[in-house]
Amino acid sequence: MLPDGTQNPAYRRAMRSADHFDQELLRLSKQSAKPEKLRAASGDRAVDRYIQGHVAQKSLQPVDKAELRNQARLMADKRLTDRKKAIIMMIASGQSKKQVADALGISRQAVYKALATISKDFHLDEAQ
Repeated sequence: MLPDGTQNPAYRRAMRSADHFDQELLRLSKQSAKPEKLRAASGDRAVDRYIQGHVAQKSLQPVDKAELRNQARLMADKRLTDRKKAIIMMIASGQSKKQVADALGISRQAVYKALATISKDFHLDEAQ
């Protein structure tokens, strides 16, 4: 709390980042345990397929706890949202940006903007 009684916005952002980190670490850990099956349990099949592809591309194993934590931290720090993961997965599977926009109910410009903000480290080499 700030002296005037309001909550510090930096604290709120940090807490959201910590929650995002915990969520990503859980998903990556679950998926790395059985990489051949969709295990991330995000509630969105495209997001689960993205996590599966990311784990396969980075060759993450359950024993690689430090690397799992590192990847989760990068996802949280770079603000890789579920929507961005779905966009990456749809593009990697061969859909056009217009098709992605129509499927997600957003503008084509929003798809371009989302893709521009995603680090190349998180793009998938090929459809999984």
